[in-house]
Amino acid sequence: MTFDIGTRCWFPSKEYGWIGAEIVKVDTATSEATLKLENGEEVAINLNEVRETKGTTTPNLALRNPPILEATEDLTSLSYLNEPAVLHAIKKRFANKNIYTYSGIVLIATNPFAKVDELYGVDKIRDYSTKRKEDLQPHLFAIADAAYKQMQKNGENQTIIVSGESGAGKTVSAKYIMRYYASVQDETTHSHEMSEIEHKILATNPIMEAFGNAKTTRNDNSSRFGKYLSISFNKDNKILGAQIKTYLLERSRLVFQPTQERNYHIFYQLLQGLTPEQKTSLHLSSPEEYFYMNQGDAMTIPDVDDKEEFNITTNALEMIGINKYVQNHLFQILSGILHIGNIEIKKTRNDASVSSSDENLTIACDLLGIDSFNFAKWITKKQIITRSEKIVSNLNYNQAIVVRDSVAKFIYSALFDWLVETINCKLNETVDEEAINSFIGVLDIYGFEHFEKNSFEQFCINYANEKLQQEFNQQVFKLEQEEYIREEIEWSFIEFNDNQPCIDLIENRLGILSLLDEESRLPAGSDESWTQKLYQTFDKEPTNKVFNKPRFGQTKFIVSHYANDVSYDVEGFIEKNRDTVPDTHLEVLKASTNKTLISLLDNLEKIHEAMEAKKQEEMVHKPGSRRMVQKKSTLGSLFKGSLTELMSTINSTTVHYIRCIKPNPDKEAWKFENLMVLSQLRACGVLETIKISCAGFPSRWTFDEFIQRYYFLVPATTWNQYLHDENSDILELVKNILDVTIEDKDKYQIGKTKIFFRAGMLAFLEKLRSAELARIAIKIQKKIRGRYYRLQYLATVESIRCTQRYVRGEVIRKRLEYEFQERAAIIIQSIIRSKNVERYWVDVQKSTVLLQSHLRRLLAQKFVNNEQRKRASTLIQSNVRGFFQRSYYIRTKQSVIAVQSHIRRKMVQAEFAKLKESMSFANSDEARLVVEFVDFIKEIGNNIKQNKINYDVVKTLEKSDDFINNLSDDSIYQDLETEFNRITELLRKNYSEIKSLRKYHIQWQNKVKSQLKLLHTKDVHNKNENMNSLYEKVKYLSTELELIASLENTSAFQASTRDDASSNKSAIGLGIFSKGDDTHTPVENQYSNSEVKSLLTSSKGINIEINNDFLKSYNIPKTSTEVDNKTNILYPAQIINFVSQRYMNNDLFDDLLVFIKGSMETVLKNVSQLPDDKSLIGDGLFWLSNAFEIYSYIRTNISNHDLYQQSNDLVGATLINMFNTWMKKMISFIRYDINISNILIGSPSNIGKDGENDKKVTHLLVFFYEIMKFAELYRIEHDITHKIIGNILAFANALCVNDLCIKFYGLNWKLGYQINKNIKVLDEWLLKHDIAVDPREDMVQLRQISTFLQLRMNRMSDLEIAQEFCYRLNPVQLQTILKKYKPSNTEPEVSPEITNFLANMIKKNKGQAGSLTLKMELHNFSNPIVDETYNPVRRIRVIDNSTVQDPTTVSHSSYTLPTVDQIVHIMSS
Repeated sequence: MTFDIGTRCWFPSKEYGWIGAEIVKVDTATSEATLKLENGEEVAINLNEVRETKGTTTPNLALRNPPILEATEDLTSLSYLNEPAVLHAIKKRFANKNIYTYSGIVLIATNPFAKVDELYGVDKIRDYSTKRKEDLQPHLFAIADAAYKQMQKNGENQTIIVSGESGAGKTVSAKYIMRYYASVQDETTHSHEMSEIEHKILATNPIMEAFGNAKTTRNDNSSRFGKYLSISFNKDNKILGAQIKTYLLERSRLVFQPTQERNYHIFYQLLQGLTPEQKTSLHLSSPEEYFYMNQGDAMTIPDVDDKEEFNITTNALEMIGINKYVQNHLFQILSGILHIGNIEIKKTRNDASVSSSDENLTIACDLLGIDSFNFAKWITKKQIITRSEKIVSNLNYNQAIVVRDSVAKFIYSALFDWLVETINCKLNETVDEEAINSFIGVLDIYGFEHFEKNSFEQFCINYANEKLQQEFNQQVFKLEQEEYIREEIEWSFIEFNDNQPCIDLIENRLGILSLLDEESRLPAGSDESWTQKLYQTFDKEPTNKVFNKPRFGQTKFIVSHYANDVSYDVEGFIEKNRDTVPDTHLEVLKASTNKTLISLLDNLEKIHEAMEAKKQEEMVHKPGSRRMVQKKSTLGSLFKGSLTELMSTINSTTVHYIRCIKPNPDKEAWKFENLMVLSQLRACGVLETIKISCAGFPSRWTFDEFIQRYYFLVPATTWNQYLHDENSDILELVKNILDVTIEDKDKYQIGKTKIFFRAGMLAFLEKLRSAELARIAIKIQKKIRGRYYRLQYLATVESIRCTQRYVRGEVIRKRLEYEFQERAAIIIQSIIRSKNVERYWVDVQKSTVLLQSHLRRLLAQKFVNNEQRKRASTLIQSNVRGFFQRSYYIRTKQSVIAVQSHIRRKMVQAEFAKLKESMSFANSDEARLVVEFVDFIKEIGNNIKQNKINYDVVKTLEKSDDFINNLSDDSIYQDLETEFNRITELLRKNYSEIKSLRKYHIQWQNKVKSQLKLLHTKDVHNKNENMNSLYEKVKYLSTELELIASLENTSAFQASTRDDASSNKSAIGLGIFSKGDDTHTPVENQYSNSEVKSLLTSSKGINIEINNDFLKSYNIPKTSTEVDNKTNILYPAQIINFVSQRYMNNDLFDDLLVFIKGSMETVLKNVSQLPDDKSLIGDGLFWLSNAFEIYSYIRTNISNHDLYQQSNDLVGATLINMFNTWMKKMISFIRYDINISNILIGSPSNIGKDGENDKKVTHLLVFFYEIMKFAELYRIEHDITHKIIGNILAFANALCVNDLCIKFYGLNWKLGYQINKNIKVLDEWLLKHDIAVDPREDMVQLRQISTFLQLRMNRMSDLEIAQEFCYRLNPVQLQTILKKYKPSNTEPEVSPEITNFLANMIKKNKGQAGSLTLKMELHNFSNPIVDETYNPVRRIRVIDNSTVQDPTTVSHSSYTLPTVDQIVHIMSS
């Protein structure tokens, strides 16, 4: 690859690792080049010194990728695969908030040190479990899903290795992977909740973090052990259980912590989470008081509450199955360990001592249940057992400290192993081994470590990473070769750096670990002697390539690991490898009375026995000698064995890799330090992957992608047919492009579906593409510019010609304008002169006409005034004379009527006295006369009906002139006229007979009245029989009387009695005129005005009859068959309106007010006494309909202003009171009988449960249907019905909101969904029945609460959105709902930030934040009836004397039997 001017590249930098540069100058003669760095500096280099091998990392200079590839999602797609390119790609993605990047089979995860919860929500889990990996961004969920789907598809076991240095995010990544598997189970099984085993698996995280994690300078939650969690699945791919294996717990941290580091989390959680009583019983105080906790001088972690973490840990322990009793024993052991660290060891010259009165010694032994004397004794002494005796010797101060600390480490290690074993038992207690089909393992293990001082722990960690790196290299190599084979391309063996020599150095039979175990088993073994053995054994060929001796000092050795050379300090290697407690102390511990401590030791012993048995089994199966020497296991040998087992497990599974990167040492959010990331990339093996890829063909493009990007590098005649013809061979076009662009055939290989390029070829193609695009752009610009300037030239020529035309036109127009102005001036002069003359003549004419008009007006005005005076005098005279005559006539008429009424009353009274003397009415002459009278009336009625028909025919014929003229000469007509006169005379005679019969009928009525009163003295049996017979006769006679009255209105009768009609008028009832033909005069009442007034003003007359007898006992029609017309519905109102009209006709306004008040109070009393059952709906609406009819009548028929105002106020107030009374009873009914709150929101004991709720809503709709049915039956206006339903909905809204805020606890989104569903059912019903009620306004608070319950509340932005939707809910209500909200297991908790914000808002706005409950005051309900803007004309027609029907003549099936007084009153009418 040549370096030309403009070539972009990377230059080494001590500050940034690599820095971007561009070649700005090249001297070909001297091969000198000048680079311009991104920071502006210029650097001179010699190109001959630049060593570049196939595009890989170079020490001097590295080529840079095109911009399109610099932020690629997969590093293997980079054209130049080198160290700076990888670093820059990860950095650029990190700057764009993309923390995940693929590098082949490896996922690189960069820790952002910030909350990115949106990357791990339920939606993300759903996306990565349902969509293709290629359609999504890199993510650890993609790795987890790939493992899960491979297990589903192939039934193979899977392993996900999560590695990285401390603080890189390994633990969090492993935690999210486990959450993914638990959540994806719910997605596949369509379950809303995780199973118990899934909860337990997730509960292991806080337990293992509390007992195995600690704060370090690099990480606040650093895992101090390795963990392999295998999740077991059955054949249906459902989780059955899990198992945890741990590796190399850092025991030394228990007794020593560097500065700004802490002991294990559980100790700090214990001191903060225990109650004061528990701490007193365990003799605990603050962390500063304990030596094992205060060495690092870091008692707390920022933004971490140890008390809250303690509660999480205890809950997780209980979830696993470790109850409170066992937990208390564990806390007792942990407290004992802390007190062991505080045991004071006194230093003397040659030995050490412990006081038997040491308080911490006593407390520790009491808590652990061991003997304090023996425990203290063996801290300062040791026992050596020989074949013949036991030798006890003293220990010096340092040795005593080591013994004390080793006991503490031993107890804690035993507790940790017991905890892991217990968790495994609980996770698999219900698992059948045969049911396990496969598993997915998650390995959370420490990354490569290189500190200033590296000890035994770092040696073991780096040994484990060497083994994992070897397996990783083999896996990458294998996949690379498989890709080449699958695409059938030619390839050669890829060489890569193998770290097998380093592994052999550590684990061979004469390796570092073997020499360490050998030295550890020697009683006098020391770190110094072991170091000398290392130098003698390995500081020579061939091991000296990976093992080095330091230049200075004899206490260190250097191992060349794959990532870096590490210098190990040998101090403490022997003691840490032995990792044992003296047998004397072990005997003291086994004699403990603490059962939990005994179980810890038993579990530890079982583990060692199992390991020894496994070793023996391996030795048996090994060839050669079967003789074995019983050796005590060391920590190094145990770790080697567990690592070998781990590698065996990994090799038997399909492996997936996640490399975690720590971007900065300060744990600052979104900060990226190049040098630190670069060192981790070298350590985690990512660059090794790149080296392997670079050795072959790292860049790969499919045929379609290659053609879409580079097709125009060949002539258009070559690629045009391929792009438009789907059947063309696309491979031919690919070969054409490659032949034209790349001369060296070794730079690429064409596979079956892809093209494979050597490193750097994509950059070369991009350069060609950019050059071709530049050439095409220049050509296009040339054409566009030519076209542009040509158009400009043509526009200029056209502009010149246009200007010339305008100039010539302007000259001619000015000349013509001058001529026009000259001619116009002459015309204007002539017009002005003529106008002046005309104006003078018009003024003279107007003055003359005006003078004439004034004179004529004065003369006409005098004439008109005289005529008006004459007419006014005549009118006054005629009115005065008419007034005197009318007054005389009225007085005379009233006097005559009064005299007649008195005479008639005296006659009736005398006749009544006679009738009273008669005892047997049935056998009297009057009874026989009644029968003859009835027969006669029937005959008369039939004749009259026939006469009426004949009369109508004659009238019709009389209107025809032709017919009359034709009949005038006809003899038959003369005969008919004679017959007509005869019949007319006969009718006159019949009429006189009818008048006499009427007088007799009146007398008979009085007799009936007296007879009925006499019957009250008879015995009950005779009284009932006589009453029944009399009632029948009265009813029959009343019917005949009505027939007689109707006969008087017939045309024939009117025609025969026209002359004396004024003296023979009759009436029915109180002034209700009988209706006849419109051409005739209506029949008047036979009573005088004084008699009517007397009847109306009677205190016990109409008032008592209507209010007490009629309204109170009225039977309401309740079916459509009973309600046959509007008259039946409004029958009570028509009675009252009819009587009111009589009051107004007689000017009895005060009595009218008394009558109306009594009637309305009676109706109000009927409403208030309605029963609290379903009849309340229909009966209440019936009385409301009649009351509104009365109100409408008053507003349309009363003309007197004062009377109108008083009656309107009286009826309106009573009507409002009646409506409110009925509404209160309705509200009480729906609240307690219908239980509308339970229908809409359910009961507090069944929150969120499905069941009968749909049926309950149906009950509410049935209730509304009843209202609609009766409202339509009783002709209630639709807008009134709608407002009644609106009032009910408003009350339901207030009641439900108050119940939710006060009675309900444990609200959830399901309840909100159910409420919203019920409201939607109600909306649909209202819309279907065209009810003009807006439930969105009447039930706005309840609707917004249902919406609020379904919204997520874990950020302040969520609260802002909720406040926009729920604008009618005040802060007090929002805070109450959030306090009562209980999220499900898959929902995030309500953020404390939101609740604090609402609390501060309420506190800040005291008195203005709103009330918790809504008011339910019934008197505030809007009254839909009394409305000043309502037009009563549409309710009833105007009532006058010509249209009012007599209520007593209306046939009504529900009217009760009248009283005696009612019968007499009706008969007297």
